[in-house]
Amino acid sequence: MATPTIAGAKEMLAYLDAKASGERSAAQKVVLTDLREEAVVYINGTPFVLRELNKPVDTLKHVGITGPVVEHMEARLKEDIICEIRQSGGRMLLHREEFSPALNQASVLGYWENIFVDDVKTPAEVYTSLIADGYNIAYRRIPLTREREALASDIDAIQYCTDG
Repeated sequence: MATPTIAGAKEMLAYLDAKASGERSAAQKVVLTDLREEAVVYINGTPFVLRELNKPVDTLKHVGITGPVVEHMEARLKEDIICEIRQSGGRMLLHREEFSPALNQASVLGYWENIFVDDVKTPAEVYTSLIADGYNIAYRRIPLTREREALASDIDAIQYCTDG
């Protein structure tokens, strides 16, 4: 699946019975393996990524990047966003992509968003908070791309997700 909103992640986890409830004392274990190589930051519950100004619908390529490096990039991006919203009085210009089936093309729309510091989170922070909320999940970041073959260490990491 694509990177979900926080609400979407909760809906998916509820569908998979990943949280114990009154009638069910044990939750199903769900392993979330994020294969995305781009740095993602959640703002007000929605995932955002950096894009180049002249290529707003193309993903940034980081071929061969490791999970810890992506997570470090996400932490730095979060710091930059927090710095910017503090300087701008809590507002930031964000962009969303909209697809028009009639025109068969995507367009990028800018909009100003009011943002509180606590509403900026990395994916690791989002899934850590879901664990704290009682979801029985394990989160792994193993970036893979079509641009390179999976390494033995990538396969081992994915196998560890199912074994560990």
